[in-house]
Amino acid sequence: LFRLAQANPVYLAARIARAVDVDSVAEMTGQVPGIVGEFVRRGTAPQDIGRVVTATADAATRRLIALAEEDLGPAPVEYCWVGLGSQARGGLGVASDQDNALVLSDAAAGIPGADEYFHALAERVCQGLDRAGYPLCQGDVMASNPAWRRTVSDWAGQVADWVGAPEPDAMLHAQVFFDMRAVHGPESLLEPLRADMIERARGSSRFLAHLARIACEWQPPLGFFRGLVVARRGEYRNTLEIKAGGTAPVVQIARVHALAAGSRQVGTLDRLLAAAEEGVIGHSDAANLIEAFRFLRGLAYRHHAAQIARGLPQDNNVDPSTLSGKDRHRLRAAFRIIAAAQDALELRYRVGQM
Repeated sequence: LFRLAQANPVYLAARIARAVDVDSVAEMTGQVPGIVGEFVRRGTAPQDIGRVVTATADAATRRLIALAEEDLGPAPVEYCWVGLGSQARGGLGVASDQDNALVLSDAAAGIPGADEYFHALAERVCQGLDRAGYPLCQGDVMASNPAWRRTVSDWAGQVADWVGAPEPDAMLHAQVFFDMRAVHGPESLLEPLRADMIERARGSSRFLAHLARIACEWQPPLGFFRGLVVARRGEYRNTLEIKAGGTAPVVQIARVHALAAGSRQVGTLDRLLAAAEEGVIGHSDAANLIEAFRFLRGLAYRHHAAQIARGLPQDNNVDPSTLSGKDRHRLRAAFRIIAAAQDALELRYRVGQM
């Protein structure tokens, strides 16, 4: 019973909330891979596993913020620590890095030393998350980077620039920031920004078309006759990437459809359902993408659990020959569904003419 209790994410989050220092936080989050493996063995739904991993990351973030404030003193103004990307969507994996930002009250602009305070806080939290098993973002999309630490008004201006001039760098940053969720601090700081962001995106067919183009660039590993295509050489020979060719394009497709529908949903499945309700995508098409996404996420967690059990680093490269005949069939079907959804997106937004 005690062992089962320790594998309970609620129990783990409660222990993290009482951690006395950064090392204690890291020690507790180190249990997450084992918990994921246990949940995979139990047959837990992939979306529930994602919520568990994300909830643990949220708890670690909040505790690290509290520890930083104990050392630095109370914040000079209100602020909101924002989880971005897969953390915002509730879909963190055991190998996910960190993406985050800070949204500060506009009052911060007039307070001497405010920027230095939040820089110090962000550095402590981001480094603490790295020690806790959430690696630093290679693209530097973190609150420790001044570009991702702004006041509400500055963020609104940045979003307007991204949407108004959808250049490659702007699109890269916008798609990350459009997947946002408050992890710590008053969500009221985010609401006006979120409403403005969605309204701007929905009203810009050019911006949506650029998002659609990005969604169509993530090609499923299918051959001319819609068979599976594996890498022929290199470290990942005879494997295929189920994130780059599978879950990532679904995330992108769902984001485009949700923004076109004016939805505030952030989770990929919720976005597809909301877009279907608004008539942006057909109900059957949304259901097919949801089923494909769930299968691919479940396959990824099973793959990660097997690597954890063998003491190997986690990746998303799966060898189809190790799968059952049924799973290989479902894998081909999932990739075909995604390819068809991309074809529809290309046609709707005239991606080929861009």
